[in-house]
Order: sequence, then C-alpha cells, then structure tokens
Amino acid sequence: SNLLAFFDNSAGEGVEPSRIPDIPPGYPAGGPIGFAGGIRAENVKEWLSKYHSKAAAAGCWAICDAQSGFRKKGNRGEPIDLEELKKLLQQAFEWGSLLAGA
Repeated sequence: SNLLAFFDNSAGEGVEPSRIPDIPPGYPAGGPIGFAGGIRAENVKEWLSKYHSKAAAAGCWAICDAQSGFRKKGNRGEPIDLEELKKLLQQAFEWGSLLAGA
C-alpha cells in the first residue's frame, strides 16, 4: 500500500516532456500516481495542472518530483540552488492555493 509508479518521459534526465506520459490501462485507481521530468519554477504551474488532470481522469491523485529544476546548472548532480528552489516552492504553493480555492 506504500508503492506507486513514477512516469518520466525524460527518463531521469530532467528534460521537460513534450507530452504527458500515458497511464497504463489497469493502473489502480484511488491512490497516487507519480510524474516527473523537467519541472522548474518557470513551468511548474503548467505541469502540475496537466499532471493533476491526467491523474484525476484515471481516478488517482498526482505526486510530482523535481530534481534538476532546482539544481545549479540544471544538473541533478550539482548542489541545490536555494534561490531556484524557493522560486519553485513559491510557484507550487500558488498553484495549490488556487486549486484549493476552486
């Protein structure tokens, strides 16, 4: 019960996807599903909205992962860039606040 799949069209490279990953038929509804790939402050609201809609259509709720989007040089092997992380968190908070108010 503590397991979920993460779908990442960038295969862990931190590249913004060209489309939302497909959810396989039969994926269990009622729980979480994960999405990742290229999320950063400049696009987090857009991708959270897309992932949220895709998960909801499958009867799930979305969990999103970001790594490269708040690292120095956009490289997940580099240290965290605190300013980029703050921007990402602020944008994600604003998105969540709008969703909660809808």
